[in-house]
Amino acid sequence: MRGVRSPSLKAHVPSLIVLLLALPAAAAPPIRLPTEADRQLLIDLEGCRPAIPPARPPEILATQADIDVQSYDLSLFLDVANERIEGVNAISFVTSSSSPAADELVLDLDSNFLSVTRVVRDGVDVPLASVTHASDVLRILLAPAVVNGAPASTVEVHYEGQPEEIGNGFGTLRFETHAIPPEPLIFTLSEPYFGRGWWPCKDEPGDKALVSVHVEAPDTLTVVSNGLEEPSAVGRPGHRITTWTSRYPMSTYLVAVSVTNFATWQDSYVSQDGLTTMPVPYWSYPELEAQAREDWSITPAAIDFYARRFVEYPFLEEKYGQVSIPMWGAMEHQTATSYGAQLLSGDHRFDYVVVHELAHQWWGDLVGPTTFDSIWLNEGFATYSEALWFEGQGGMSAYLGYMRNLDRLPWTGTDFEGTVHAPGDARLFSDTVYRKGGWVLHMLRWVLGQPAIAPDPEVLMPVLRSHAAEHAYASAQTSDFVATASVVGGQDLSWFFDQWVHREGRPLYEVGWTAEPQQPTGFVVRVRTRQVQAGPTFRMPVNLRMTFADSSTRDEIVWQDQSEQDFAFPTVEAPVSVAWDPDGWVLKAVTTIDIDQDDDGFADWLDSCPLVPDPTQADGNGNGVGDACEPGIDFDGDLVLNESDCAPADPQAFTPPPDDALIFVARRAPGFAFTWTLPPAAGQRQPVADITHGLLADLLTSRSTAGGTCAAAGVATPEWLDPAPTSAGGDWYVVHAWNGCAAVDVGDTPLSACR
Repeated sequence: MRGVRSPSLKAHVPSLIVLLLALPAAAAPPIRLPTEADRQLLIDLEGCRPAIPPARPPEILATQADIDVQSYDLSLFLDVANERIEGVNAISFVTSSSSPAADELVLDLDSNFLSVTRVVRDGVDVPLASVTHASDVLRILLAPAVVNGAPASTVEVHYEGQPEEIGNGFGTLRFETHAIPPEPLIFTLSEPYFGRGWWPCKDEPGDKALVSVHVEAPDTLTVVSNGLEEPSAVGRPGHRITTWTSRYPMSTYLVAVSVTNFATWQDSYVSQDGLTTMPVPYWSYPELEAQAREDWSITPAAIDFYARRFVEYPFLEEKYGQVSIPMWGAMEHQTATSYGAQLLSGDHRFDYVVVHELAHQWWGDLVGPTTFDSIWLNEGFATYSEALWFEGQGGMSAYLGYMRNLDRLPWTGTDFEGTVHAPGDARLFSDTVYRKGGWVLHMLRWVLGQPAIAPDPEVLMPVLRSHAAEHAYASAQTSDFVATASVVGGQDLSWFFDQWVHREGRPLYEVGWTAEPQQPTGFVVRVRTRQVQAGPTFRMPVNLRMTFADSSTRDEIVWQDQSEQDFAFPTVEAPVSVAWDPDGWVLKAVTTIDIDQDDDGFADWLDSCPLVPDPTQADGNGNGVGDACEPGIDFDGDLVLNESDCAPADPQAFTPPPDDALIFVARRAPGFAFTWTLPPAAGQRQPVADITHGLLADLLTSRSTAGGTCAAAGVATPEWLDPAPTSAGGDWYVVHAWNGCAAVDVGDTPLSACR
């Protein structure tokens, strides 16, 4: 109801219990983390969601906004033989709080395949001359007008037709079959704006209303819908009228009907206060019952888990059911999730889909989006809830691994496209909304959890609980969540959401480090970071982890918010590695850069002679140029002045090593050994060698060794054994010598092949 419940609905909305209980160990269902192949299978086979209908003119939207729907009472007759429907929808409404009066009721209804046959207002027929139905908009003149504060008025719309199949079968109401011999199967899918394809309604997510559905179908079939089932009634010959009634308001895209010869069974869930036992029913095709029983068996434990993490299950007076329909994917219809029969494998492969749709009962159904610009409050939250579930099963390592698996860049090579908020029609159901949206909550947990290295999930829960309590059984938009997070988090978080929700991209970090020796002992670890992505910089706390020779680690949290930033940390020992956000709390990409070209421990910008290693940093004349670089000085005492010495700090290297040796080999067995002769120059040490390798056939074709790969690096003796078997046609090797001087490439072997 546009963010605020109507007083007439309050009696139907139980209060939410916010639970602050410690989480005991959950029941032990099978743990099967989804692989990227599992996810890609679902993405590939689900296909594209349907295109969103063209935007309606602003005046239509404005007129529709004058109305606040209180309830829908929908009756459907399913003519299975002819794949047609007949319907009557009684819409009870008042004027919205911002409108003084409404002289027109504007509804959404497909005008190509559905026809309006009669309209009745408060028991009196409305002349069809006062009704227009075109461009999927149904306009009914209200005479007299409905004024603000007046009792609710009710309009009945009678209609019939054959619903249109939209968007690869995703939208509206469909007549299908399953099993052999075929059994009738009727089901609906309405997200985002396809409720209008099978029933007249105000098809906007922000106007929630109570819904009752009466479906007249063949009496051999079972009808499933939202809410609780009421006593059935006898319909036309061979038909039964099944009624489902919701005690909680819902958005139109969450209303659903599924009909076939379902196999059915039931579990139960006991509320956190122990006072209510709620049914957890299941409906599957009979031929898939065994697989469904196994795959859905985690449901009661998952309800309990989320009720403890978030707030009590929000539809406790009704149910949480799952029903199979023919789709790749699933849909979070309120209290009755539609679950793709194609996903029922019996091996828990798609547990993440089961818990994703369940989490929507909180994020999407309890709190819905005011508009679909904020759809990430549904999909990003439910995707993050998947990670919480697996964290509950497998601990922090399972959680962090799950989040890493949600980042598309490592497995596609491309980044998330568009923005999380207002992604645009083409990306409404993209992985930017789902996966990056989930990462937003992951990173919010990291920010709110500072200075912890591994923040507990409870750090984030007060924000989510407050969001649920403030907008329960109503709607919210991104700005509402930002405000809640800032208040509960105790800080203005607009900067966080601006960069992660309203902007595209991620930080592309370049990171380099060195351990600078100190006198008389110790080191200073210096780290330089850069952000090189296009556009503004990102502001985030980042964990920097130093690992030492004894495998001990030291973590330092730094705030990185500049295009280039340096950090320094005194240490007793030099670390063997420095990692930037090693646990993956920030959505990013990292490239390593060299900030100490001569490897003497001094960062280039602090090194008196950046290209010559000199741990002493001697500068005899104090001019800022180190003695190792100063002309006219023989720094290493090898009787060669610096300007003529290719290794000014190495007394045993002052000229490059001899030429490379190119060796051709044709062999048929592993264990081939060969030697080479690369004598040192007078007064210098024996050079060491890098060995590159390639195929003779490629060499004969390209006349170049540029395609070689590194077979061995830093070989200190003039012999080497290759344990690998020969390739067809023979092999070549280049022995490339180097010493304290820069290696000289005398052939066409690339220096980058090994060193």
